[in-house]
Amino acid sequence: MHGLSTAVACLGAITFYVGFYHLLFYLQSRERREHLAFALSCLSVGFYDVACAGLYAATTIEAGAAWQYWQFVALTGTGAFTVWFTSEFVGRKSRRWDYLFYAYWAIQAVVLLFGKNQLEWHKAAAEKSFIFFGTAISYHEVEPGALVNTQSLIGLATCLYILNSLIAFYHSGKRHESGPIILGMLCLVGSVINDTFVSTGIYKSVYLIEYGYMCMVLAMAYSLTRGHLRTQKALRTSEEKYRSLINSVPDVIYTVDTQGHILSISSAGVALFGYAQNEMIGQNFLQYLHPDDASTARKFFYSAVIAKRSNPPGTIRLRALRKDGTVRWIAVNGSTTLDDDGEIAQMQGIIRDVTENCKAKEDLARLAAAVNAADESIVITDTTGAIQYVNPCFEQMTGYSRTEIVGKNPRILNSGKHDRAFYAKMWTTISSGETWRGHFTNRKKDGTLMEEEAVISPVRDSQGKIVNYVAVKRDVTQQRVLESQLRHSQTMEAIGRLAKGIAHDFTNMLVIITNSAHLAKKKLAPIPAEVQLLFDNITTAANKAGELTSQLMAFTHQQTVSLRDVDLNKCVHGIEDMVRRTLEQNVRFAIRYSRTPSLVKVDPGQIEQAIIHLVVNACDAMPNGGHLTLETSHLVLSPAEAVQFSEGITRKDVVTGPLAVITVSDTGAGISSDIQPHIFEPFFTTKGKGKSTGLGLSTVYGIARMHGGAITVYSNPGTGSTFALYLPLTQAGAAAADASDTPTRILKPATVLLIEEDPLYRGLLAKILKGCGYAVLETENAKLALDLAQDAKAKIDLVMCDLLLAGTDGRKFADNLKRIHPQCKAVFLSGYPAAHLREQGLLKHDECLLARPFAASVVEPVISSILAG
Repeated sequence: MHGLSTAVACLGAITFYVGFYHLLFYLQSRERREHLAFALSCLSVGFYDVACAGLYAATTIEAGAAWQYWQFVALTGTGAFTVWFTSEFVGRKSRRWDYLFYAYWAIQAVVLLFGKNQLEWHKAAAEKSFIFFGTAISYHEVEPGALVNTQSLIGLATCLYILNSLIAFYHSGKRHESGPIILGMLCLVGSVINDTFVSTGIYKSVYLIEYGYMCMVLAMAYSLTRGHLRTQKALRTSEEKYRSLINSVPDVIYTVDTQGHILSISSAGVALFGYAQNEMIGQNFLQYLHPDDASTARKFFYSAVIAKRSNPPGTIRLRALRKDGTVRWIAVNGSTTLDDDGEIAQMQGIIRDVTENCKAKEDLARLAAAVNAADESIVITDTTGAIQYVNPCFEQMTGYSRTEIVGKNPRILNSGKHDRAFYAKMWTTISSGETWRGHFTNRKKDGTLMEEEAVISPVRDSQGKIVNYVAVKRDVTQQRVLESQLRHSQTMEAIGRLAKGIAHDFTNMLVIITNSAHLAKKKLAPIPAEVQLLFDNITTAANKAGELTSQLMAFTHQQTVSLRDVDLNKCVHGIEDMVRRTLEQNVRFAIRYSRTPSLVKVDPGQIEQAIIHLVVNACDAMPNGGHLTLETSHLVLSPAEAVQFSEGITRKDVVTGPLAVITVSDTGAGISSDIQPHIFEPFFTTKGKGKSTGLGLSTVYGIARMHGGAITVYSNPGTGSTFALYLPLTQAGAAAADASDTPTRILKPATVLLIEEDPLYRGLLAKILKGCGYAVLETENAKLALDLAQDAKAKIDLVMCDLLLAGTDGRKFADNLKRIHPQCKAVFLSGYPAAHLREQGLLKHDECLLARPFAASVVEPVISSILAG
């Protein structure tokens, strides 16, 4: 071999090296197909260079012709692969012309490889020579025929086509990438033109295409390598930015292998776990979790690895164990990365410290539990007043469920007791950012009124803007009743002290008046008849004033009494004739005695006086006639059962224990609710001027208090009045009363529907009924009771309600209920005695009534007898 063939062989070796390098690069990154096209192009060029080196070194015509043949074969691959590389490099979308070049080079390769005589389409071979750097080089070359000359022309056209594509790519802004390749292609074009002239004999010189190909290969390799280095630099910059971004994120970003060993962890992990990053790399992540949560984390991790899930299910909450031993709550989620074989390569994800969130949720849960358990009604509205939230107490207090009330305005509770100015002042206060405190009279869903103490406060957001209002309201209905009772008691006590002082001083003055009149009559005796009449008038008036004083003394407990054991039945029987003589002919009178003696320790005269006052008062209430009933009975009340005195009691002391009861009932006009609180006050009267001093009922009140008892009134306009005087039984009287009670057992289980507006009284009755073994359905009014009866799954055997229900009649309600539950029977409650109601036609003889107050022991026998009948 001479120097030319050696140089060309070296060019081929370099080209092979570059081609193999880019082929390996493609195998590592198969999406870069321009590297594959370039590698194949380099291998074709290298093969061409080897054929050229053989041609230059051939010593015979046959050897030269053979190497020349393989030159032509290599050129077909070089042309096709170079066109493919260019299209991939510039990202050509339309490749119609590419396919024409591919077709030509494919036909050319077939002709060369499968022709009958490899050189039959060439002219005769000849020996050629040229001077190469002072050395004469001789070689044998076949003269090209028409096909070979066509190949040269197509090769030149291919170069121009490629050059045109590169220039367009250059003008699109890709100067750094396409510039070197354009220069290489220009060198190749120049060498192709030179070789065409040499091969056609235009002039004799050396072939330069090997060097043109080398320029093209080096230019392409330079552009690809430069682009690769630029991509790597951009990747490193991107990785640095990514790493900086990851380390700036407050959440921990991690990667672990399939065994759970930590591959990487962001700097936030240092703050969360307390370990340095290099301490955690390579360690199993389970060791940084609380032992109780390690098994949960292991299942979460391996469920993704074993099932080859790219997205493990959801987020899990775990406890992290810090280096200092403290525990933090973390939320972990992750995803997996699959390798080329579809296997899990690693898992990566985010760890977030949710300790504060957990604490906030716990605080919120405690707050919600406290709000739900609160005994005050809590309402949250928006700034327009639309209700957004109510707690369970609100539902219990108002009867509205949360679904019914949310979205509505609180005016749905308005009772009409407050004017517009009241609400305007309230809204002005809270909209200005201040807290409003006041009292509401609101209306429940069933129409009943309730008294509420309310505090309404504005709620502000982080910018200080009012976004909500929260109202905390307390039901003070019972408290207001108790306050009224207390005020009445204090009033009666104050009146008593006043009456006591007046009676004492007035008694002293009456002594002076009567004695002075007596002495004057003696000194003037004998006196004229006219003067005698004047002295008699003075004495008569003084005696009447003395009677008034005596009544005042009875009211204030100051009257002298003589206590002894008395049977009230005999005491009442002793004044029966006097009572009958007192009554008008149009008043029918009935008297009933208890079955057993009612033994009490009293002053009989005082008790008789009290009964006479009650009878006279009843007669005055029936100017057109009526029915008067006088009845004695006994009763045993526990402190819990004394809640039945919530209406009509004199509001001073609630009496309990064994009691004797004297009841006086009339069928008069009745007493309105606004007058009832005042009827026991001294000098209060509704009978008109000159008809009464107003000391009758106050005297009875004083007598009751004097004997440790009490007096109640139960009255409704149009249905008359019932006054009941309660006196403590003696031990003997209590024993006799107990002996008369005969307990009766329940004959069968039953369901009782209980209707009572007063929650305290309703609770007592429900407790009594449940103690007897009955199932109880409780409600507060007739409307709700009917709804409850319609929804009740079990049949209702008995209804217990007031004879005069709010808004309806108890008997009519019982009739309506029987349409739903035909077997249902009724027990009515009333403050009137049963006999009194039957006289008025308000109660049939076959209907059962429990007159309040009653002892729990009578409930079971009454209900059992009704259910048995």
